[in-house]
Amino acid sequence: MEPQNTPDKTVGGARVKAWARNESERIEIEARIGQLVGRSIRRVRYFEISYEGSLEPTWSARDFDSIDYGMELDFDDGATWSVIWKLSGINEALLFYKGSLVGTELRDDAARSWDVTDRWATDGPSTISGFELAWMRSSMGPGRNRQGEIVSGPVASDLCLQTVVLRGDAGRVAVVTLGQADYPSLKFMPAVDNVAVFFSLEKAREAGAFLPGDEIPTGG
Repeated sequence: MEPQNTPDKTVGGARVKAWARNESERIEIEARIGQLVGRSIRRVRYFEISYEGSLEPTWSARDFDSIDYGMELDFDDGATWSVIWKLSGINEALLFYKGSLVGTELRDDAARSWDVTDRWATDGPSTISGFELAWMRSSMGPGRNRQGEIVSGPVASDLCLQTVVLRGDAGRVAVVTLGQADYPSLKFMPAVDNVAVFFSLEKAREAGAFLPGDEIPTGG
């Protein structure tokens, strides 16, 4: 069961997006996530595929968490924020928005959830003191037929949100990015239909996650 992957969604009567067509939309996304600064995390839930016959969580990987769908974070002001991967055409991004996953991005019976509040309390930020975003623009094409002739021109994606770094006190961080565990090694690998969480920038960098400050590729 896949998420309801519409290109954007309506929250409180406003459209929120995972990618930006222009600078104004990029600033809008940054301002939305900036609302978290100063807020304290109270509970965190991961949402995975509900595999028949499986009673144990599968999100734990080597040095990071690998989540099929996304997660919900409850804050001290009573608000719930969610993160989930989104695809539309060649746009591949994280959607980070105020609202729940279940009933909007996920059907009630589409996933199972795991309370990981203790894990975040041990390793992650408690109060959000700042954040950083990593954006990527990709391209593909031109399209060619079997004879090698160009039949369509190159296509570029919008500016897509790849990674959100949430910073807390005492150097604690949560690096939320697109990626998954490669089986059976459980090492990190980039993926457009999975969410990964690191609690160390160094481990995320060593694993090859796309981080703020990395060069934005122009090729496909």
